[in-house]
Amino acid sequence: MSIWRNLNIPEVVKCSTRINYLKEQLDCTKIPRCFQTNLITHYKKIQYIKSNLEKTNIDNSAEFMEMKSKYLEYTTLYTDASDPQNVGNMGLGIYCPDRNIKLSGSLLGNSSICTSEVVAIIIAVNVIKEENIKKSIIFTDSLSA
Repeated sequence: MSIWRNLNIPEVVKCSTRINYLKEQLDCTKIPRCFQTNLITHYKKIQYIKSNLEKTNIDNSAEFMEMKSKYLEYTTLYTDASDPQNVGNMGLGIYCPDRNIKLSGSLLGNSSICTSEVVAIIIAVNVIKEENIKKSIIFTDSLSA
C-alpha cells in the first residue's frame, strides 16, 4: 500500500521513482563501440618501436624513410588526431595507402587529444582485422597513446 494513500503523489517523488527505474534499466557494463575489439587481438605479439624523430624538426623525411624501409612487406597505416580550433572537438584520421583507405571523424564534447589518438589507433586495428591484413604497421605521432 502506498504511503501516499489517496493523496496526490508529489512530482518530485514521481520523478525520483522514474529515475530509479531507468537507472536499473541502464547497462553500464557495455563497452562503447569504438573500443570494442575481439579479444584474440590481445594475444597477438605487438612490437612497439620508438623513434628519435621530433615533431619540431622540419625535415625528418630521411630518417622516416629509413625506418619505413625496414617494413616494406607490411601494410602501412597512419593515424593522427588534432583539435583544429582548440575547443575540444577533436578530429581524427586513419590512412592506409596500400588499401586506399581514408577514414576521418570527430569526437565531440571535450575529448582529449590522447583519447582521440587512442580511438584512431583502435579504429586502425579494427581496419587491420576487417581487411584480414596479416602483417601491418601503424605509424602514429602520439607518445601518450
